[in-house]
Amino acid sequence: MRRISSGWTFFYKRVFPIIWFGGLALFGIPLFVAPRSSQAAALPFLIMPIAMMGVGFVLMKILVFDLVDEVWEDGNTLLVKNRGQEQRIELADIKNVNYSVLTS
Repeated sequence: MRRISSGWTFFYKRVFPIIWFGGLALFGIPLFVAPRSSQAAALPFLIMPIAMMGVGFVLMKILVFDLVDEVWEDGNTLLVKNRGQEQRIELADIKNVNYSVLTS
């Protein structure tokens, strides 16, 4: 069998979202550590990370989270693995293939 999907899919689907949301969540730590008097001054600095979390989630939902984990070519079939489930697809059963640049 020959793998035809990217080896980076695990990183894109599992590791990068943790880095993205975890890194943005770090901006909220000073709000909880700072004394009460300066918390009001730090509040505006949370608006941008929260907006970035929202936009990041929408983009990841559209472009990344729907990717399958692995696709293997096995002669006349494709073996598609996603979240522990496997599906075999005969190449003869494929009727249409589309391609779009920079989208999943």
